[in-house]
Amino acid sequence: NLFFYFKLAHPQLLSITLESMINDLINYIKIDNTEWKKTLRPVELKSFLKDFATNMEGAAELYKRKISSSIEIEEQQVLMDKNLFTRALENIYGNALRYTNDGDSISLEAKKNPLGKTEISISDTGVGIPEEDLEKVFELFFRASNSRRENGMGIGLSVVKSIIDSHGWSINVKSKPNQGTTFTITLN
Repeated sequence: NLFFYFKLAHPQLLSITLESMINDLINYIKIDNTEWKKTLRPVELKSFLKDFATNMEGAAELYKRKISSSIEIEEQQVLMDKNLFTRALENIYGNALRYTNDGDSISLEAKKNPLGKTEISISDTGVGIPEEDLEKVFELFFRASNSRRENGMGIGLSVVKSIIDSHGWSINVKSKPNQGTTFTITLN
């Protein structure tokens, strides 16, 4: 998504940031409406994730981050709203870019867990999230204490959780300050 990368490359452009925040809020409202389920289509997950990983690499060069991906799943069709799921991954990846420094690493991984369910993780070696903030990161308008220096309204991860929940999937986060963060989406 070219707009996504342009927005990340030029965060000082207030009008673009404001437009993005408004779009996040509109998307959040739309997700609470079950009408969107009509847009679910079968998507080849492995190919989709490989394409997303390729796009990640483009933004990483701009931000001087090390990017890796490990997509160790068989091709499978998954019912999803491709645009919404892309938005969820972009939000997580965008946060990883914002909360890492030059030379830090960001990875995308897809694998089967011991129960045979597909897990998709985006991990970084950035600033991490304080333990006391972890249980609140998906709340609407919540901003972790280490994110208050950044632009934002605390909507992005609420949108991510709504998208994941509405697909019948789950998401969790693990993080340690100054070691990084991992968001894991489990498909059911």
